[in-house]
Amino acid sequence: MRRSSPKALGGVLLAALFVAAGTGPARAGQPPAASAIAVRAQPERLTLGEGASAALEIEAPAGLDALELTCSVGAIEGLERVGPGRFRARYVPPSKRYPQVALVSAAGRVGDTPHQGWTALGLWGQADAVIQTRPLVRSSVRIAETVFGPEWADERGVAVVAIVVPPGVREGFHGKRPIDLGLPQVPHVHVALERRRALADRAEELTVWAYAVTTTGEPRGGAPLLLEVDRGTLTEQSETAPGVVQARWRIEPGAAGEARLTAKLSDEPRFAALAPLELVPGPTARLELVLDRERHRAGDGPVAITATAFDEAANRTRDAIELAAQPGRLIVEAAEPGRVQARVELPASFEGASTLELSAGAGEATATGSLALVPAPVSTIELTPARATVVADGRSSLALTSRALDQFGNLVPDLELEVSAQLGAVALEDPAGAKGKLVYRAPTLHTEGADLVEVRAGAVRAASRISLEPAHRRLTLAPKLGIAREGPRVAPHFGAEAGYHFDRLGHQFAALLDLGYFGVR
Repeated sequence: MRRSSPKALGGVLLAALFVAAGTGPARAGQPPAASAIAVRAQPERLTLGEGASAALEIEAPAGLDALELTCSVGAIEGLERVGPGRFRARYVPPSKRYPQVALVSAAGRVGDTPHQGWTALGLWGQADAVIQTRPLVRSSVRIAETVFGPEWADERGVAVVAIVVPPGVREGFHGKRPIDLGLPQVPHVHVALERRRALADRAEELTVWAYAVTTTGEPRGGAPLLLEVDRGTLTEQSETAPGVVQARWRIEPGAAGEARLTAKLSDEPRFAALAPLELVPGPTARLELVLDRERHRAGDGPVAITATAFDEAANRTRDAIELAAQPGRLIVEAAEPGRVQARVELPASFEGASTLELSAGAGEATATGSLALVPAPVSTIELTPARATVVADGRSSLALTSRALDQFGNLVPDLELEVSAQLGAVALEDPAGAKGKLVYRAPTLHTEGADLVEVRAGAVRAASRISLEPAHRRLTLAPKLGIAREGPRVAPHFGAEAGYHFDRLGHQFAALLDLGYFGVR
């Protein structure tokens, strides 16, 4: 309270300290019109002071899903269900101890039907009125219809009178002279939601209520209530009972965060009641895998992976994410709802693997990804002939296989190879060299020999020595002339040998015909 000058108050000063005190009559706390949820406070009014609180009892339909219990000032503690449709809690007034009215509301749903109830709880304050009057006289102070005192003034003419101030009273009287109690303006409006949380990734609609009371705490029918939202739209706004306005709040899919409903009285514009609605991400609808590179070269460092879960509106969800990788060792470095950061340590030798396969799961959503595994630069080339020997007849051929490897033993594919032979001819079976297949065609030789086939990939080379066997004629004819002897008889011998030579299964074969004549009679 503000101190008034002795002249203005006719010799009365009022102390500005509110402390604990007893109760007195009040109009706040009268029950509002009947509703589906009943809210009762015991006591129905509070005198502010240390340890002041009120027990709340709430009765609701038995099928109520959950109860939302809020208040305009102060706090609600210890809300618990004590039976079907029955709840209890404790109301704790604010630390500010000036008189005002606390509006306590309860809301919930039974199936698709919203329900609400409320009550007004009067908060009383107490002060010491310091009155400057004549010495040794008795003085009283009247607050509303209650007279406090009289108390004796001391030798200096100072009398101290304890007063109790109910909500809605802003002045007292010393005799017939008014005393401005110096109380601050207080709100008389409250707003509540049927629930405090909604999903951000879909259209949501909920019922909201605004409550208005008079300065003494009575329901204010026809109150000039103004409702506003910072997101979405309000529809179907109407007064359903004295001091109660109901509306529907629709919010379209969008970003997660907080949406706000405010209510104010047009004749008390400085006070706005606020009801925040938490818009939380919906279930995971999509997983995103982000890798720190487009391909992994043998010998490089670990692959960094970030997996993020999103709902239908691209909000990061709060679902836990599970990651898997093959091959390699997966190490999770940081995990939080809706996001995982990990690394995959891969061996330098891929053991034939060509891709790193990744998978992620969160809720019902899954995602896969892959990363190409590429070898290091070629280090060696292996060149292997199908056999060590070929007939040097100008027509025979020999297959060779080349394998290019990096320093870790990984196959290096798709190299541009250069091939050559010293005597014969060699060519790549695939002009691009992708398969590493070569075909060697032998030269024509009539004596034994050897050829050297070479494969080059840049500065890396490999060579293979091929033995060459001389070519054989397919058809041969050899005359024979000699003397044949049988006992004492001697006769000339004439003949010829014809042969056919051929190769089968890597070996040489011949079919021979020998014809002869003996001149013995």
